[in-house]
Amino acid sequence: MAGLWTIGEIRKPEVMKNSGSSSRYSNDHLNYDILVRIFMALNTAELLVASTVCKSWMQASRNHLLWNKLDLTALNSSIFNVQKIRNTWNDIFSQRKLNLLLKLGVRLGNGNIRCLIFNYYTYFSDFQLITAAERTPNLQRLVFPDSGHLSKDGIYNAMRSWRGLVSITITSIVNRPHMFSAIGKYCKNLSELKLTFDFEQHHADALVEHIPNLMVLSIRYVSVDMKALCHVLKSMERLVLVNICHSTIYDLSDYSIELYDIKSLRKHLSISCLEKLISCQVNECCRCQRHNYDPRRHLEDIWHNDEVRCFAID
Repeated sequence: MAGLWTIGEIRKPEVMKNSGSSSRYSNDHLNYDILVRIFMALNTAELLVASTVCKSWMQASRNHLLWNKLDLTALNSSIFNVQKIRNTWNDIFSQRKLNLLLKLGVRLGNGNIRCLIFNYYTYFSDFQLITAAERTPNLQRLVFPDSGHLSKDGIYNAMRSWRGLVSITITSIVNRPHMFSAIGKYCKNLSELKLTFDFEQHHADALVEHIPNLMVLSIRYVSVDMKALCHVLKSMERLVLVNICHSTIYDLSDYSIELYDIKSLRKHLSISCLEKLISCQVNECCRCQRHNYDPRRHLEDIWHNDEVRCFAID
């Protein structure tokens, strides 16, 4: 069909095109272990392309050492050139392309994928979520994208397949009450949660109700309701770390908004609760000062990185 994109149409790097031009460098003569070592230096986008070159490269690209993590942020590279614009790849041909890449990635992973990071910018749907969930049964860490739309049924079906999840990064596209209830119903081992949207009282209520065994919470670089923060710190007994770095802590009353820093929080929290907080000095933190002049908070680097080591993405 004219215009239909296939994996065979990916523009391969010149080194791949020329790799078979001389019999001395024939793919058949490359040692499997050497190929695997070479492929370990590639990102996900490059590895997907390499797997389509020939049979021996396909076999090497399926090695379990290459697929502990499926990181689709690599689609921003020049090979696929995903534009850094929210909800990009939203047309029918781009969605087919994304579906094909995702299916290829999880097939190459062959059940070995432990960490799945979706692309921050590409439009994300139920189909991609369920496709990934059905083919990554051993997933332990999940990072949602910031673009797209997911239904309640899609979320429940995915969480049902991901019962072994330990860590989740939740973005605004799954900022729904049923996200927390689905996690609470199926993901009993979840201990780490990162939220990239403003933290309000109903979020705190949902955490206390559905994920009471949470140990690490990151609500970094967002607006945080002070009462909600106090609620999780006082009610979640297993909580050991709460990252509020670069966040604005506020208390909203009928007539005004009061802002809090770590010093003023001492009036509302016990020493044991304060010891759980990771915070920065607002008056001295350059990042917080820049944040005051930049309303764009949910940027890719904020989503991608974190001061809490368990959320730091290599």
